[in-house]
Amino acid sequence: MNIDEKELKSIIRRIAERIIREMLEPEKVERGALALVPSFVPDAGPLEQYLKDQYGVEAACAGEGTGMLSDTLRKISAGTAQEQQRLMEPQKSFADIVLVCPPLWLLQNIAAGNDRGFYEQTVMRGLLWHKNVTVLLDFERPGFSRS
Repeated sequence: MNIDEKELKSIIRRIAERIIREMLEPEKVERGALALVPSFVPDAGPLEQYLKDQYGVEAACAGEGTGMLSDTLRKISAGTAQEQQRLMEPQKSFADIVLVCPPLWLLQNIAAGNDRGFYEQTVMRGLLWHKNVTVLLDFERPGFSRS
């Protein structure tokens, strides 16, 4: 492979510029977790304890089921399309995505690659961005009948 001196200097300059740009860029530190709570959580106590034990104050919750959680956890509103869109940018700063007690239809959509909904899209982006994605399921029988 014959490379002339001019071409070699050009390659070295491009590599050096790229490295300098990466060094000057602020470090992107991913911490904590974004807990997505798409539906009602029968017993919020164990969920809150899990999030506090695993992530401490670095946990944030979003979704329709966050109304059952205490105010000790940070809640991010995601009720409207604008709020959901605003949540996509800070999602990059979280290390983990936690999907809490998802309904079966939501899991089916994710498995089928259907990312039209907010929760599906958030979980799939987390997977594509190589984040730790956890699904928490509630296996304990609730104290009420579900017809």
